[in-house]
Amino acid sequence: MDNYIDEVFGDLVYDEGLSTKIDINIFSKISNVRLYLAVDEISEISEGQKKAFIAFKNNQKNLLKQIEIEVILYCKNNYDDETNVNIFNKIKLSTISIRMFSKTNKRVIGFVFDTDFDSEMGIGVVLENEKIRDVGTQHVAC
Repeated sequence: MDNYIDEVFGDLVYDEGLSTKIDINIFSKISNVRLYLAVDEISEISEGQKKAFIAFKNNQKNLLKQIEIEVILYCKNNYDDETNVNIFNKIKLSTISIRMFSKTNKRVIGFVFDTDFDSEMGIGVVLENEKIRDVGTQHVAC
């Protein structure tokens, strides 16, 4: 594993992509989550990935509130009432994945949540240009 320092992301470790840990306040708790950047090579962080992260950071509080609402709606529509009791205590954000920059100039970030009630599939949320594009199982966010 190689280390890499970037002016936007800070200290990163390369292991089939670049990653670091960041603190995120979601579901009324601070979680230390993995920030993952999909790259082919250690030196290939795209400007689009940087722009996606900066746009997220600049509107983080509002975006995370929207994600919370969508995750709760997803749970209410896909799980029983018992599962939804104290739901915030059963969900944990584990990874934020910033996808490779596409030719379409879309800023795409995936949020992967581990859950106590569905350990295999969890929950995934995708932001595209700072708007929620998809909510489903973890695979949508990877």
